[in-house]
Amino acid sequence: MKINNIIYSNPKQAVLPMLIQDYLDICDPVLTFDRFMGEIELEKYLKNIPQHDTGRLRYDPVSMLKTVLFGFMANGYISLRELEDQCKINLRFMYLMDHQAPSYRTFGYFINEVLADSMEEIFQDINKKIFETEHVDLQHLYIDGSKFEANANKYSWVWKKATEKSRYRLFGKITTLFEEINEELSCTGMKLCINSEYAPEYLKEAAEQYAEVWQINEAMFVHGRGHRKTTQQHHYEKLKEYAAKLEEYVGKIKICGEDRNSYSKTDHSATFMRIKTDYMGNDQLLPAYNVQVGVADEYIAVVDINQYRSDMDCFIPLMNKFYTTYGFYPKYPVADAGYGSYNNYIFCEQQGSIIVGNLMDNAIRGAVASDERRLSFQMYYGKGIMNIQIENSIKDTSKVRNGIYLTTKSRKEGHGIGLQNVKFVVEKYHGQMEICHAEKSFQVKILLYMKLDEK
Repeated sequence: MKINNIIYSNPKQAVLPMLIQDYLDICDPVLTFDRFMGEIELEKYLKNIPQHDTGRLRYDPVSMLKTVLFGFMANGYISLRELEDQCKINLRFMYLMDHQAPSYRTFGYFINEVLADSMEEIFQDINKKIFETEHVDLQHLYIDGSKFEANANKYSWVWKKATEKSRYRLFGKITTLFEEINEELSCTGMKLCINSEYAPEYLKEAAEQYAEVWQINEAMFVHGRGHRKTTQQHHYEKLKEYAAKLEEYVGKIKICGEDRNSYSKTDHSATFMRIKTDYMGNDQLLPAYNVQVGVADEYIAVVDINQYRSDMDCFIPLMNKFYTTYGFYPKYPVADAGYGSYNNYIFCEQQGSIIVGNLMDNAIRGAVASDERRLSFQMYYGKGIMNIQIENSIKDTSKVRNGIYLTTKSRKEGHGIGLQNVKFVVEKYHGQMEICHAEKSFQVKILLYMKLDEK
């Protein structure tokens, strides 16, 4: 007798409830995230989506925006393919997309075409909502930066000074060429103006006039071995060559601008600078960006990307961006000594800000170099007086010359003016600054007198 063991039933039956949120804990991060994002008007950033009258129904753009933001929030960085995969297997992403799973191409199009121009505004609106809910103190802004290598070739540099030198050498060649052409055209009455500098447009115009005088036809030019060029062909080709070269130099200098001295051929926005990751091991300059971040109460309040090599030049643009976003300058921006300069201190004084990071940076360096490694920082406000006290251990006795404390850094150039900058700001605020130093200790005390309604 034949035994039939075929099972026609499905052991995996449907299970209630059908709603995904019922599987999630009430304190699950995705529920908190969805509830928080629901309080922000996201639709205003999604108005420029192209309309399609045919084809399948469009994915909900608000759900896609929430999914993209949650993916980067949960993972720090998430690829488009991983984002697609999470929408198929992860309950949290399935909840945000309501059981839909867009492809990685769809996510890529949504990010590059829909969100590219409004990402910074979305970041600002989310920040403002968080700061309002959490009562974040934006008067104390902690600033630091880092340099990130650009996705550009390491050997694609263009140096502004080298380009300018080459341009002036070319001016000399053009002058010599013009003298030869003027001597040749002396019988025709035509004369090219000789200057110390030339523009590409003038060289192109001179080439056209020269070709018109001699009735030059480029089709009749000869090239290669065994052919001798005429004087007219030689001069005309030199005019065209110098005009193209001069136009190239002008373009390179224009790309560099007034505030930087280099750029990468494969990424014109990147500047060559030294970064901490020196994998070449030869202290070589690499194309990079200087990213500055301002943090308030452990929240990122402002981010700025600069082409400057020095943090000193990035301080004022970051503060101005903070003002553009929030409508005021922070009262106490805190940064290390790399941001200390007279221009930055004057800017802080003009905007009513006080920078104390210079003292902290000096104290940390002194404490790390000492055997005791002791550091104490106190800052408090009461009855209209801001009291700042910093004390740290030091390795050797402080060196003083003409009332100025000398720097202990190996590179003396550009250092040793931190305490002078702090003193300048304190005196501008009509405060008091006292420096006490012993054999193994260094202490700075600052008193700032403020209005009672300022905090």
